[in-house]
Amino acid sequence: MKLIKCTSTKGEDGENNYTNVVEMISDDLNKLKSKANVLCQNMEIESAPWCSRYPIMGKTEIKSNHELLMEPGNGIGFIIKK
Repeated sequence: MKLIKCTSTKGEDGENNYTNVVEMISDDLNKLKSKANVLCQNMEIESAPWCSRYPIMGKTEIKSNHELLMEPGNGIGFIIKK
């Protein structure tokens, strides 16, 4: 699995531009979550709770390679991806 830091910025045309950086690769989910918390501390932003990227909607489950998402703010987000 990969821990990806996503940073959004506004382009000249007003559209959101995203920069994705792989911060860590590991099979240990707890290590990936801990690394995201450390990165938040280093950026002096408060970490946020992790949530499922794509929830179950009705009887249909949406499949995605994004496992978990944390959006602490300031245009920064973290994704744990398969």
